[in-house]
This record gives sequence, C-alpha cells and structure tokens, in this order.
Amino acid sequence: MTSQAAQYKELLRALFKGHTDQARELADQMGDGPFTGTGPLLMAVFGLAVDRRFKNDQSHAAVMTFVQEVSDAFSAAQAPFNPLHAELLVRSALGEDELFQQVPGDQASALMAPLADKIIGDLHMSDEEIDAFLNEAESLLTL
Repeated sequence: MTSQAAQYKELLRALFKGHTDQARELADQMGDGPFTGTGPLLMAVFGLAVDRRFKNDQSHAAVMTFVQEVSDAFSAAQAPFNPLHAELLVRSALGEDELFQQVPGDQASALMAPLADKIIGDLHMSDEEIDAFLNEAESLLTL
C-alpha cells in the first residue's frame, strides 16, 4: 500500500469512527490529490460495505430506500448529491458491473466514502469492528 493509501485508510478510519476533526485534519494534510493508490482501497471499502448492508435484501426497493436516506442526509447538510449516481454505484457493487461506467470518475470517488460511511453508521460498528472492517478491505487488495 502506498503511503497516500495508508494515510487515506487512516482518514477513512477517523470518518467511520465519527472523529470528524481528525478526518478533516487528515484530509487537509492529503491536499487536493491526486491520491496515488487510494482508488483500489476505496473500492474495496465501498464494495465490502455494500455487501454487508445488502446481504439479505438486494432488491431495487432496498437500494432505492438506502439512496433516499442518503439523499435526505445530504439535503439536510446542503451538500450536492446525485441520487442516480449513488444508485448506479450501489447496484454496480451488487454485481451490475456495467453500471459503474455510467458514473463519472470524480463523482464515484466523491460518493463512495460517504455512502460507505452511511452504511457503517447504520450497522452500528464498534471501533474494533471498524478496524477489522478496514483491515479486511485492505486484505482484498492483495488477492
């Protein structure tokens, strides 16, 4: 893992644990990019989160309910959000691989971490579970 990817993993750890000040500080340290080696880690984290969230129900209705919940949260925060892109990312992680191509790269990168954060928050993971989750995602990179 590159040093930037390792730093990004720590940023995700802080984000998922709700340490927003630490996450913001790490983001500031990383700058505006490009972030060498972070894409595969983000994709592994996102894919693993989606697998856990939709393990028992991968229906279109379940995906749309999740997207609506995220849309409501983004709206409350007055942050830009494209529900179609979120839906396509989730569905691509559930096996409809061709849909990933329909989301611009910068949009995919900007959405995957907040979507994963929402899932992890909904799963009420402990700090230890978050650590194990990130280690599992990292281990997927070496397969």
